[in-house]
Amino acid sequence: VLILGTLWWIALTLTEFVCSKTGWDEDRLFHDWVGKTWSRVNMLVGGCAPAVMAGTENIPSSDQASLYVSNHASWFDIPLVAQIIPNSFKFIAAAELAKLPLVGQQLTDGKHVLIDRSTRRGQLKSFKESVAYLKRGISIFAFPEGTRSRDGRMIPFKVSYGGQRSARTRCSPQRRCVFPPS
Repeated sequence: VLILGTLWWIALTLTEFVCSKTGWDEDRLFHDWVGKTWSRVNMLVGGCAPAVMAGTENIPSSDQASLYVSNHASWFDIPLVAQIIPNSFKFIAAAELAKLPLVGQQLTDGKHVLIDRSTRRGQLKSFKESVAYLKRGISIFAFPEGTRSRDGRMIPFKVSYGGQRSARTRCSPQRRCVFPPS
């Protein structure tokens, strides 16, 4: 874990350095690729990579932006989603997560949508960022519960969270993911 975490940090740091100095990859899609690759390798090395993935035929082509919404059943949801969804996407995540080592760097440098749920202004800003990504052809992924479920059961959605309000927009198809698949 220490070696993989260090490699992830180096890759993120170098990518952000190049992007910020050159203006390359404005939407930081390469950051997303780094995160997806780290997720695959980490789960493979840990022996918990999915052997079977059902329903992947329902995932739209990489040129079609979608709003993905899922319950948040465990810590494995995020690396699992990164492996299952082949196209680039931005997570809607709580702004507090930006303070976490590595995960925060992936979210901030990767220009994911960080939501400040404490103010209506912060919520509206996140909603507008999400819609802008969708209009540019970049998918959005939200866990509308706003937190991980302690027992794997669905918990009430956060009213301010992207899933409920964003689902009412008509600029993209919606994809529903459920863990575990039923």
